[in-house]
Amino acid sequence: RSVPLDLSFCRYVAESGEALVAPDTHTHELLCDNPSTTEGGIAAYLGVPVYTTDGFALGSLCVFGGHRREWSDDDRRALEELSELITTELDLRTSERRFRAIVEATSHVTFLADVQGDVTNLRRLHPSAEAQTDQHHTGGEWTDTIHPDDRLRVTTEWAKAARAYRPFASEHRRRGDNGAYRWCRTHIVPVLDDQGRFVEFVGTYVDIDETQRAKDDLERQTAILQSFFDTVPIMVGVVEVYPDDVAFVIVNAATHSFFARSDEPMQVKSVAEGAWDTDALAHWLNAYQTTIRSGKPVRFTQRYILPSADVYLEVVVNLVGYTDSGVPLCSFSADDVTERRAAERRLATSEQHLQMAVESAQIGVWEYDFESDRGTWSPQTCAIHGVGAFDGRVATALRQVVQADRASVTKPFRSAMRRAVASGGADVSMEYRVVVDGDERWIRTLGRVYAEAGRLTRMAGVSQDVTDQKRHAQALEEARAAALEAKARAEEAVRLKTGIISNMSHEIRTPLTAILGFAELLAEEPDEPDPETVSIIQTSAQRLLDTLNSVLYFAQLESGVPFDAHRVDVVRIVRDAVHPYASRARAKHLSLSVSAPTHPVWLKTNRDAVDRLVGHLVSNAVKFTNEGRIDVRVEMGEGHAWIEVADTGIGMAPSFVETAFEPFRQESDGMSRTFEGSGLGLSIVRRLTDLLGAQLDVQSERGVGSTLRVWLPLDGVD
Repeated sequence: RSVPLDLSFCRYVAESGEALVAPDTHTHELLCDNPSTTEGGIAAYLGVPVYTTDGFALGSLCVFGGHRREWSDDDRRALEELSELITTELDLRTSERRFRAIVEATSHVTFLADVQGDVTNLRRLHPSAEAQTDQHHTGGEWTDTIHPDDRLRVTTEWAKAARAYRPFASEHRRRGDNGAYRWCRTHIVPVLDDQGRFVEFVGTYVDIDETQRAKDDLERQTAILQSFFDTVPIMVGVVEVYPDDVAFVIVNAATHSFFARSDEPMQVKSVAEGAWDTDALAHWLNAYQTTIRSGKPVRFTQRYILPSADVYLEVVVNLVGYTDSGVPLCSFSADDVTERRAAERRLATSEQHLQMAVESAQIGVWEYDFESDRGTWSPQTCAIHGVGAFDGRVATALRQVVQADRASVTKPFRSAMRRAVASGGADVSMEYRVVVDGDERWIRTLGRVYAEAGRLTRMAGVSQDVTDQKRHAQALEEARAAALEAKARAEEAVRLKTGIISNMSHEIRTPLTAILGFAELLAEEPDEPDPETVSIIQTSAQRLLDTLNSVLYFAQLESGVPFDAHRVDVVRIVRDAVHPYASRARAKHLSLSVSAPTHPVWLKTNRDAVDRLVGHLVSNAVKFTNEGRIDVRVEMGEGHAWIEVADTGIGMAPSFVETAFEPFRQESDGMSRTFEGSGLGLSIVRRLTDLLGAQLDVQSERGVGSTLRVWLPLDGVD
């Protein structure tokens, strides 16, 4: 029966932790007034404490009766021995519960196997193991659940291990209850008795399908990355830097083509051990050590003497991190600038020859005195201007100048005189036309105006007939314009390549570091992978793929990809384009809304181009907005429809708005930039608007937000 706590004799034993011996409860000071004595009929009581293994008294093991009884020492010892047995049993039960809790807390599936290697007991110990277990496949039939491509390998290795009573480990694909195959890791060990004799096998297997898929995905992304590296025309790579040597870690095809002495891979290959130019190696090592000390990029030009010709490389090296053992890791990019240097030398030589020709030409000298208001011309100056003699008057000199050019003579002189009064001297330069024997000639005059104490004193200079030069200048200017255009294209190509290296180095290296690092963690993880680690790998891989897709799509636009026009509903396109970014906006606690007519707005245009255009505008708004809202609107106008994306983000500085749509341009560049990205989003928007015949309007204020509106023509709507 149950006794209330306040009537219990056992509570005294538990509270004191000592035995309670009462031959006669009616005379015992603690029990005499207890109702169990006076009314319950208990006359004799003997109780000893029951302890846990850590010494806590749980209660009492007791005997009692309705008649007075003298309790012997044997009675007490018997109870104490029974109490110790109870403590031992409780400890065993606790250990068993703890062990089962530990096992059930894992995703492992456990099983037993006999000496023949047949499974005798297969148990699902965790709900997550549902897709990878089958409680009915015991005995030798458990091998039927193994994928046919893995079955022979696994069964052969398991049979060898079972015969030798040694541990067995394997990774293979296994069919679950749902019929799908998943990767799992099986581990089996023999159990021996105290004499070392075999008892049975105990095994576990755990689902590693997500880990294997992440590994396969990593390998695919790495292959894509290497493919991209190999398409870059300049040499790029990463090296380990030692005090007197360099070892390649990863290089692209251009680097291998230039530096490799054989077809074997260059990874982790010592430079000092190859047939390398020792002076060049010393130059590279000095640059690497400088960037390691300063933490800043180092640029230099390296010359290589090859059998066919001398080659010049323009190199940039930078510190990117350290290995686990503390060896510095540096990146490098090297561009072959041999042709560019040759062109620069040819241009310098040409300019030098031109200067020599100018200096060898006949030049007239002139001077003017402000105090006497008279000037002097040399005979050559008079001949150049078509006069026999010069009376020294300014008016006479001006009359020689063609009427249309007189202002271009007086204005530079007056400006130089004002500057000379303020500073003591100023240069003047002008070109004008004169008529000599009915022939219009061009004159170039160079001079200097002198002043002392704020008062003009004199002017002096030279004049030269540059008519022949002028006549040749037009042809030269046309050639120069063509050269400048070619130079501009070359400089733009260099800027694009520099932008690619700067942006892609950061965009690819950062997630690649994360992918490689977490992949190593996954490889060392004995149990189920951490979902957060897998998520980081997937996010980093996706970021690499997004960057690569943007570069490839931009290249398609630059190559003039044709657009087919179809009759499409721009409202539906906008809603579909905005939808994928809703989750990103929610993650940043941003309001993302779409305001559009309830009826279709039909345009004859390219659906994919409009979808990508809106997607890039919304993606940019979400990226650069930390709080507030993003509003997307679609409206009809007269002869056009317009799409507007407005945000409350960081906005753009006025000076940056002009260049924001150029490829690889960001307000923050390189390793110090605030926001990730390839810098191609707005460039793609600009290319798409041009190809669609649309107009783009940008309004942005720093710290307030940005509004971008695209006007699409309604011409050609069915």
